[in-house]
Amino acid sequence: MSNNTNHGKKKKRMNSRTRTFITGAVFILAILVIVLCIMSGALSFKPSAAKTTPSPSPTVTAPPATPTPAETEPAATETPTTPATYSVTVFAGHGGSADPQGTSTVNEGDSITVNFLPDDGYAVSTVTVNGELVDPSDSYTIDSVTEDMTIDVSFDTAQQTDTPAYTAAP
Repeated sequence: MSNNTNHGKKKKRMNSRTRTFITGAVFILAILVIVLCIMSGALSFKPSAAKTTPSPSPTVTAPPATPTPAETEPAATETPTTPATYSVTVFAGHGGSADPQGTSTVNEGDSITVNFLPDDGYAVSTVTVNGELVDPSDSYTIDSVTEDMTIDVSFDTAQQTDTPAYTAAP
């Protein structure tokens, strides 16, 4: 007599072809979910702030009390400086567009207005500025740009009003 504890039961194992198919299907499903999240505006990519390490303080020495005539120089004329510029990046989800869309360069202190243009049958759903929700409307204005900014707008199907196709005669 044998000491077979399985009593005639066989273990069924998944063959490698089935395992490969299921792994591929899960991978494709994960990619589709990510793409749909990006298109709907639920997922966006924002640049992270660069980490900086503080630099050591420079050594400061006191100037002489009274400069000698040979040490005095005429005052240097200041050269005009160009204003700092910032990037304003606008993403529009499925169902509409924005004007301007993409990345715009704006001088520090200048203003910019972004108009949201829903496609037929769509309306503005959400607007986020640097990740914070703002009131959804047809446009958004930044009065004084002082940093790089990201504006995300998502659109949703517009609410349909039920209007009768005909009216009954009195």
